[in-house]
Amino acid sequence: MMISEAVGQTRQGYDAMGAVLFPLLKAAKGFLLHSSHETECGWRVVEIWEAREDATRFFAT
Repeated sequence: MMISEAVGQTRQGYDAMGAVLFPLLKAAKGFLLHSSHETECGWRVVEIWEAREDATRFFAT
């Protein structure tokens, strides 16, 4: 599981990023689940991957 905080992120920014990122994410080796929600300071993202190495490889490219 990967949890990240995007301080200062807005819904509009998240939606714009998601339009580009989500198709790539869904096709990524080892990707299982993405969930997110607005927080007091920005945006929180929770993802589940089969292995840490899969997430690391995806975000390194």
